[in-house]
Amino acid sequence: MHKFFTLLLLFAGLAGHSQVKGRITETNGTAISFVSVVIENTYTGTTANDEGFYELPIKDKGSFTLVFQSIGYKTKKIPVNITSFPHVVNVQLEEENYKMDELVIEGKGEDPAYAIMRQAIARRKENSEKSGRFEADFYSKGIFRVKNVPKTFMGQKVDTEGVLDSTGSGIIYLSETVSHITFEQPNNLKERIIADKISGDNNGFSYNSAHGTFYNFYEDYIDFDEVMMVSPLAKGSFGYYKFKLEGTFEDDNGFLINKIKVIAKRDKEPVFEGYIYIIDDFYAIYAIDFDIKGYRIQMPILKNLNLQQNFSYNENNKLWSKNSQTFDIDAGLFGIGFTGKMTHVYSNYKFYDKFDQGTFTDEIGSYEKDANKKDSVYWNAIRPVPLSSEEISDYVKKDSINAKFENPAYKDSVSRARNKFHLFDPIGGYSYSKSDKDKKTYTYANYDGILQLPMYNTVQGWNAETGITFSMGDNSDSLRRKYTSASVKFNYGLAEDRLRVQGTLAHTFGKLGTLFFRGGNSIEQFNPNEPITPLVNT
Repeated sequence: MHKFFTLLLLFAGLAGHSQVKGRITETNGTAISFVSVVIENTYTGTTANDEGFYELPIKDKGSFTLVFQSIGYKTKKIPVNITSFPHVVNVQLEEENYKMDELVIEGKGEDPAYAIMRQAIARRKENSEKSGRFEADFYSKGIFRVKNVPKTFMGQKVDTEGVLDSTGSGIIYLSETVSHITFEQPNNLKERIIADKISGDNNGFSYNSAHGTFYNFYEDYIDFDEVMMVSPLAKGSFGYYKFKLEGTFEDDNGFLINKIKVIAKRDKEPVFEGYIYIIDDFYAIYAIDFDIKGYRIQMPILKNLNLQQNFSYNENNKLWSKNSQTFDIDAGLFGIGFTGKMTHVYSNYKFYDKFDQGTFTDEIGSYEKDANKKDSVYWNAIRPVPLSSEEISDYVKKDSINAKFENPAYKDSVSRARNKFHLFDPIGGYSYSKSDKDKKTYTYANYDGILQLPMYNTVQGWNAETGITFSMGDNSDSLRRKYTSASVKFNYGLAEDRLRVQGTLAHTFGKLGTLFFRGGNSIEQFNPNEPITPLVNT
């Protein structure tokens, strides 16, 4: 039955709306993932999924030229004459051939890459300015997997029922977001979330957003979670990087593209490694393929993050604009492996010479009403990147589990079991929660208990803490929900023989924000970023 519904949803996703669709492979039949597909000289485009399938939403019949572009492969243009929908166009791409005969460096001469990079740095402001003000549609999909999750961790059972397989592997997060963005360089970005979806959560809002992932390599620095990475096009980049021209090729528009290897001069600095593709004469970015090591952005859990960007050319306005961006994430901790993929598609650009005053305000993001309530029919029509069979299966499985958890009878039975008071709760901690479905209200209380794991720091020595929390309010899934919370936290340090007490009272006024009062005494690290965690101190 599970497989039947998976196939049914796959069919619905492929046949639900007007489109050009197909599969992109190598000449030997191997699928090519995340190929950029656009209609020539327009900003109507999409990206293939990790199985090579693509769907390009086209409503009008007629003659078009499709452009297929991917790093490492020859760009291919295919004329199509669409008389009915769906229109199937399967494509085979050939690996790019890089010319090397012009790259001979006599003696100890400078690599040709340096001259190209000097030109690209000199013209970066000009190239950034050309496409620095626009509106566009934005699509983001995130999928994260784990492997080798143990059945118990630090003595506690890990509940993976219905989520992971018998080996402790599977998808732990899948989400999609559709939004409309307005951008003005260097960093004015406004986003309106139109649709939002999380596998297994009908009421949630994902963290997918254009904010925090809009990386402009024409700038001196790229902000990765408050770590400023040096761009290879920065004014002082020659102090951080070495460059090597590895080959050239001619793209489908007749432009000469230079493939330049970017090499870190020193290993521990916040720098990128990989390849940047620079267009001759324009000296603009054609593509980015960079690896980011976890230790370079102060994230030891991260082994590597691969970032790719693809840019396409529009003959009508002579602009190169970013059409797709992907992240491949590889991380691990305590023997548990984490992998992830973020896919971003930019389409339907509209460029401006300037914006009206007041376009950008303090509000940088907003949600349309019922953005997280869109049904499958809507998603099948608007989703630019088709779901893979694995993703379809995850939606089916997680949504069925969610339906079980949302059943009122099930929730009542769980609530009664959870709220039952036990003999050792005064020591180990106790939680109470109650929801009123009709009134859409909830009440929640929690006591942390006195068996919290003691920690150590150089001011208090060994210390322990506990706390009490109470909250009540609106139980709807609206962004306008209102609620009140109160909490008190107790902390005792053995070496200083001092009890510190801190209390907080807060009220959230929906979209208007939160007002809170806090008083008492607490202890904090001098550096608010807490570079030394309590666990490391201990």
